Amino acid sequence: MKHFYVVCVESFTVTNKVKGVVAEVKEGEEFKATLYEETEEYFTTDSKKRRVYVGAVDAEGVINIEDCFRLLPVSENKFEYVYK
Repeated sequence: MKHFYVVCVESFTVTNKVKGVVAEVKEGEEFKATLYEETEEYFTTDSKKRRVYVGAVDAEGVINIEDCFRLLPVSENKFEYVYK
């Protein structure tokens, strides 16, 4: 799957010693997570267009999403991706 939609269920900030704040996500924000095929990882961008890690595909082909995100339904009672 090339992309799916998630909502942030817990606000968080990503920092590092060199750049300071490198991403900031607020609870309730919705995102389109896009697959980076080379590493089989999914990323989105925050409100300042900074890259945010959402999850990855494991060896069995299951997408594991970070705890701070939840999958959004595509339409009522239907999900774009069903967990195995």
